[in-house]
Amino acid sequence: MNYKISVIVPAYNAERTIGKTIQSVLEQTHQNLEIIVVNDGSSDGTVDVVKSIQDERINIYNHSNSGVSASRNRGIDYSSGNFLAFIDSDDLWSDDKLERQLQALLQDKSAGVAYSWTVFMHDSGEETHFVQGAQVRYEGYVFPKLLESNFVGSGSNILVRRDAIRDIRFTVGLEAVEDYDFCLRLAKSWNYVVVPKNQIIYRKSPGSISSKIDRMEGQYLRLVEITYQSIVPENLMYLKKTSKSYMYRYIAELYLSGTRSKANLRLSLAKLLKAIWIKPDIVFEYYTRLMFLILLVKATIPNRLLDLLVNYRRNKSLQDLRVIQESQ
Repeated sequence: MNYKISVIVPAYNAERTIGKTIQSVLEQTHQNLEIIVVNDGSSDGTVDVVKSIQDERINIYNHSNSGVSASRNRGIDYSSGNFLAFIDSDDLWSDDKLERQLQALLQDKSAGVAYSWTVFMHDSGEETHFVQGAQVRYEGYVFPKLLESNFVGSGSNILVRRDAIRDIRFTVGLEAVEDYDFCLRLAKSWNYVVVPKNQIIYRKSPGSISSKIDRMEGQYLRLVEITYQSIVPENLMYLKKTSKSYMYRYIAELYLSGTRSKANLRLSLAKLLKAIWIKPDIVFEYYTRLMFLILLVKATIPNRLLDLLVNYRRNKSLQDLRVIQESQ
């Protein structure tokens, strides 16, 4: 049966990126879909860009600015598909993303959510480079693992059965972590399946929320408290320290991946040490040790030499990504 998929695209001042985002949806191998663009009070040419794309499957709805969660909820209400997917207006998909995730859900009737692997594309003027995301294979009842860390990555990743979101919506008022909150509440009641393939390209631009690290940290801490007070059963309360520890390590990573300033390096080290203070055994994990190594390198190697090494690694990452995509 050729199931219909509703693709919801919240958009706010996205004229620079939304054209390529919609194109990546239109190029999906699964073609029975509707694209619902919810214009969240944009003041630029977002609407004109969307209207310039001639395809009867695209519908645009205009609202006053209310935030990404409200836009996604409106998109859910407008949708009519058997399955729903979300993509932010600056992200991209591989052409088989929807087809492969749909197949995974159809093969496991107990699963309500499918996710894939993510590749991060960093924006620096004309220059782009790729870094591999976490390649985990958690399936079934993933709620405990998702409590520990957000392995899904972003709202642009998941494909969801309509039945799974009949009573679940994005929480208006949460910022930067609304995707994680949504996935956690889905995981509380529904099994997950994974498509072990790089299918989501997450574009990180200078104006993205991930560049506003202070605010993100506060929102993550708020989400941890809300989640453990509202939906975490008693037998999983012991994971709260792990949740906070991995959160601080992620914040440390954001500072480390930013500009190479003494302030950022100090903040990265401080957050990493806080993560270890909360959960000392993460110091033995490979990723923690790697972060310490990167901190040491950035603090001691001269800028020009480091730039040469980084450029080499960027080119190598691009080559690796092409090899991975060709092999799949």
